[in-house]
Amino acid sequence: MAANGQREQEQGTRFFPRRNVQPVEIS
Repeated sequence: MAANGQREQEQGTRFFPRRNVQPVEIS
């Protein structure tokens, strides 16, 4: 899962970016 952490920031941004925006934005 550690290696996936880097990809999560790229592809995970459009799904549920754990930055400042919530996954509710895609709704």
